Amino acid sequence: MKALLYSGLPQNKYFEKIITELGYDIIPYRIMADIKSDDDIKLNVPVPVHNWMLDEISVINEKYNLNGPKPLAVNKIANKFNFYNLLTELNIPRPNYCIQLNTEADYDVKYPAVIKPWAFSGSKEVKIVENKEEAVEHVNKYPDSKFLLEEFIEGKYVGLNGSIVNKKLHIWGCQLAQLCYTGCPYPVMPLYWTEDIELPASVITYLELIFNAVELDNTTTQIELFVDENTHELKSVIELNLRQGVTGLPVWNQLYAGDDPLKESIKLAAGEPCSFNTNLKQNMASLRPNIGGGRIVDIKWPKQTFNGIVEQNLIKGTVLSANPVDCFECNKLGRILVLDPDVNVAIAKAYEYQNNIITIRENNTTYIGNKNVV
Repeated sequence: MKALLYSGLPQNKYFEKIITELGYDIIPYRIMADIKSDDDIKLNVPVPVHNWMLDEISVINEKYNLNGPKPLAVNKIANKFNFYNLLTELNIPRPNYCIQLNTEADYDVKYPAVIKPWAFSGSKEVKIVENKEEAVEHVNKYPDSKFLLEEFIEGKYVGLNGSIVNKKLHIWGCQLAQLCYTGCPYPVMPLYWTEDIELPASVITYLELIFNAVELDNTTTQIELFVDENTHELKSVIELNLRQGVTGLPVWNQLYAGDDPLKESIKLAAGEPCSFNTNLKQNMASLRPNIGGGRIVDIKWPKQTFNGIVEQNLIKGTVLSANPVDCFECNKLGRILVLDPDVNVAIAKAYEYQNNIITIRENNTTYIGNKNVV
């Protein structure tokens, strides 16, 4: 058996080990031209990849009849305006308006609103705006991007991670969360996972309608929703993140079951159903650190004294922004995830860790957290 593996990122050494253990011969590729038509490919493992590779990957999935999103799903879901229209066609709860910003008149909507790129951004360039002037100012900051303006929905934010097997949703984890909005892009960290919840059957039915409409099956997904605070009934689907059969799984899934989500996800991409369903069972604070701006000459991470994970992405030579404007900027440093039965304790520990990161900046200045120490 052969498996395609996107080989552009160093993290894939980890995937290579597990894929080999499962009995696959790995065919590395960077672009479609590297793949020979006579390759007997049984598994597509382009992980971890970025959203802008979806077009390429979906064509490979269709050409070789591999699991994961096909071009139809990418067109209907990854393009956020098309996704809004799909929700409208299926009569699924969604914002009352979603407008492509082409003329000045397009800004004349009811505020507050969420402004976001048409496609493929994650949290990049996404922001809550309170009025027309803020919306215009935000668009002018990114002259090469095309934006949508969408109604801002009030409700409880839910993050759902799971798999789609035989057109049915299998939930790995589903948590309510608290988002911090003020003066920052949307969604913005810190993001506090506050409790596990069970969604009503009606919400699952809505989501499975989407899967069927775009022929999405035997893959993993991450879904963002707003639900009613009391009943947890659906108020709006925010986003359905397409994964590639095997995904660069959100790090909190790895907190649930160690390596299991990755191994199960590889089985899924080979056409086998996942065999587990895990829950967080603890509260979590997820903090994208901000330690101020400047070029990093050296760094010392504090000793980890809590249950959780610290993503240590920061390397020497990185230039940090003083006030990160999106999650891509924040990701230069990484993320602090703390598990604790008490969410307030988890939040406090996350900030404590952030505030004890030691860095040396240009001109041999030393920082602890975001404070310059003389």
